[in-house]
Amino acid sequence: MRFLDLVMALLFAFAAALQFNDPDPIRWIAIYTAACAVSLVMYINRRVVPAVPLAVLVIASVWAMAIAFGGPAASEYEHMFDAWEMKSPSVEEAREASGLLIVAVWMIVLLVRARRAAARA
Repeated sequence: MRFLDLVMALLFAFAAALQFNDPDPIRWIAIYTAACAVSLVMYINRRVVPAVPLAVLVIASVWAMAIAFGGPAASEYEHMFDAWEMKSPSVEEAREASGLLIVAVWMIVLLVRARRAAARA
């Protein structure tokens, strides 16, 4: 699992770097950097305070739900990978919600591992 911690940290760092050309980069850089930092801490220490991935999980989940319920139709998710540039605002929203979902799922993985490590200690 340590290898996955490093891989995910690198992927989140890459995702944060890609946000510099976004119209609203600060909040996207912040969420991806937070996910990267939690992953790096888990990689280095093999432990993380459970409240940290929980906080990132809650933020990413609520944000993803806000985008998903207020934005793209289900059919827009089929076109997320048709082109690298922004095809339409709704496809962009589908990509954003999906990125937040990836953050949330990975934070669940780290949270479960952190709680197991705390129980063993």
